[in-house]
Amino acid sequence: MGSRAAYRQLERNLFDSDVRDVRQVFSEGAEALGFDPERLVLQDANIPDDRIERQAFLGAALLVHGIALHRYLVDAARRSGAEIRFAAFTGESFGIITAAVAAGALSVADGTKIAHALAPFILVGAEGVTSSSPLQARVAETLAAVGVTQPLVAQPAHVVALTGHPDVVNRVLVAIGDAYDVSDVELHKTYAANQANVYVRSGIRESFGFFMRNFPDITVKELKEPTSFMAHAARMAPVREAFARMMDSEGILFRDAHTPLICNHANRIVRKAADVRDAVLSIIDCVMESRWTADNCEHVGGNVVIELGQGGKSVQLLVDNELTLPAIAYAGGQKDTDALVAAATLLQEVGGIAARDAEGAVSLQEGDLAVLRQMFGVPACYPLVKEFLVREFTRLIAGFQLASRKSIPRPLRRFLEIYQHTSAARDDLDLAGGELALQVQAKKTVVGDSHTLGRVTTEIKVLKPDGSVTDRCSAGRWTPEALVFYFSRLDGVPVLDLIRSARRMAEHHEQVASLYGTFASVLSLDVGAETAGREPIGVMSPQAVATLQILHQLSMLLLLRVERPAIFMSHDYYHAGGDLLGWCVALCAADALDVEDAVALYANHLRGVTASDANPTDGIGDILGRLREAASPLVSVTGVPLAAAKDIATATRHLFEQPAFDARRRYLRLNGDVQIVCLGSDPDQETFDTAPYGSAVTIVATPEEIAQRSHSASLEALEHGCVSSLTDDNQRVLHFARGRKILSSTVFSYIKLGERVLGFGKGGSESMTMFVTAEDHHAA
Repeated sequence: MGSRAAYRQLERNLFDSDVRDVRQVFSEGAEALGFDPERLVLQDANIPDDRIERQAFLGAALLVHGIALHRYLVDAARRSGAEIRFAAFTGESFGIITAAVAAGALSVADGTKIAHALAPFILVGAEGVTSSSPLQARVAETLAAVGVTQPLVAQPAHVVALTGHPDVVNRVLVAIGDAYDVSDVELHKTYAANQANVYVRSGIRESFGFFMRNFPDITVKELKEPTSFMAHAARMAPVREAFARMMDSEGILFRDAHTPLICNHANRIVRKAADVRDAVLSIIDCVMESRWTADNCEHVGGNVVIELGQGGKSVQLLVDNELTLPAIAYAGGQKDTDALVAAATLLQEVGGIAARDAEGAVSLQEGDLAVLRQMFGVPACYPLVKEFLVREFTRLIAGFQLASRKSIPRPLRRFLEIYQHTSAARDDLDLAGGELALQVQAKKTVVGDSHTLGRVTTEIKVLKPDGSVTDRCSAGRWTPEALVFYFSRLDGVPVLDLIRSARRMAEHHEQVASLYGTFASVLSLDVGAETAGREPIGVMSPQAVATLQILHQLSMLLLLRVERPAIFMSHDYYHAGGDLLGWCVALCAADALDVEDAVALYANHLRGVTASDANPTDGIGDILGRLREAASPLVSVTGVPLAAAKDIATATRHLFEQPAFDARRRYLRLNGDVQIVCLGSDPDQETFDTAPYGSAVTIVATPEEIAQRSHSASLEALEHGCVSSLTDDNQRVLHFARGRKILSSTVFSYIKLGERVLGFGKGGSESMTMFVTAEDHHAA
């Protein structure tokens, strides 16, 4: 019942609203209970003194408040000409009743009756009749009809959270089942992969504390005072039967839902009336599977999760379950309402422009620039929706630019490019004042003195609110010219963490499962198998541990390509190793060597085999003979890029003959400022030497940071910057620059603001012929 604490004293704003649909919710709910509508306002004066009557009232009032809040938000959007479309509804425990009403499977009246009766049935079933309340007498009579004449809960129970690694939590639950009867300790909720909540009978709480000392890796935390309200407990099954009879006798009708309902007790998304009824009844006697509920939020086609209600506990649950979608708590405040309505309106307008231009528009239309200004103004004005909107705009641009660049109509391309340019130059613009960037070019200084030569200057063509256009120059902003993916030994990562990570990645990505499957015999484990409650048996060999480290980093790179492809399309990128293992990973990442050969290469090194060994089958020399040209360059020990098979083989042979190679100092001589992305490793900042140019390091510590948006602020910033660079001009220049083994910033040094690149000549190695147009294509 703790989740109701935030509802004890609410304002009358919803009840006093002039929205007809909202007032109707209070009327329908009150009529179902024989109340005056004003009695359902959640304020102290309306709360009954009797404990059971009080919990019945709170249940009904909470449901009515939730549905009223939902309708208020929908109406606010509609009044502004926007629409908020709900892809699905769900709820945590009691919230599933509110969700069933919102999804259309229950009327407000029937939902209110269920919400009013639920707590009394559970409490009377658990404790027996504790007062002369007429409500308790009616409930007791219904319970007696199914044989419940004695309290089902002998003693109140503590609610205890067990937190640790998922495999260890599963193992602990198995051990608890072996050591305790279900009447003493019972699973109540799988809160997240790393947390399970259990009921612990008061009489054995001390014993349970001693028992849990067998598991030092598990944190034990008391969540609330001992309670007899034991929902989601198998012992309450008779109460469920009685409650189902009550619903039938009251004529409560379930219908097929018009919107999917995500179950809270099973890994299911349902619409059918019978399934929704089962989901509601399951509050009483089925374990809460919050982990599955959160996971299923990802699979219903939504782009944000809104918690409709007080307290923000559902948002916290989703965060703890590492939800990839943004989650927003909405309690009905005016500023939050304005934020959600503004976000919905803006997305609708942007979608309208995309649809209009796809139908053959020839130029930007009046009002399009105002929408662009809003794309920066709304997130700045409303922090509540900032993360959500930036994610949506990034996804929109990446979707167009990555999938269908050639087919994008010119006005839509221009619209997207202005957003991209403005995002890239945001720190040099007065966004609040309405400035937009029509063009951004990062140019390397190719003529000058030693203080400026080789440095990058950013030139910006700025569109002011009055329609005038001016040029602006910025020499102080960070603009990476090259990306380096860095790999090394994972000395601080336990083997068990690598195994658990492998299982999670393989579960969600078939390519990762295939990669690990290739080495199943070497690793002596099946990452795709159901392993709940099991730990790997035995001690892994050094070669197997090294294989795990190699595969882990390659899998993270694979996930990065799948989840955030813009990072690989916006800049020159290279691969570097900080030690011999990291070099083997880099060889595979650059597609210069097959994974099996890279694993064998390092395994031979661990066994003491050298490049000069005579055995042509097992020796390093044979593997080096299978090296091929790199699809993307590697960075040698001296810091220069390598791509040719001969050069890579020479460098690799030299490294394996010099085993002292390590990550104490890593030279990166790429003739420009470098953005370094460390996948799995966490080197010291002093590791990298990019002099005389600058560097920035992004640490991606876990696969979850790749898959889950907003899990890593630095990775989000990197991806957003890369998406901002995916313009036509930048892509043409990047393609040409790669072919000539120079940086894009060098090519842009010869292109003026206002010019558009049409193509490049195919002259000899010393020529750089560019075709540009000086037409005013940047005019808004």
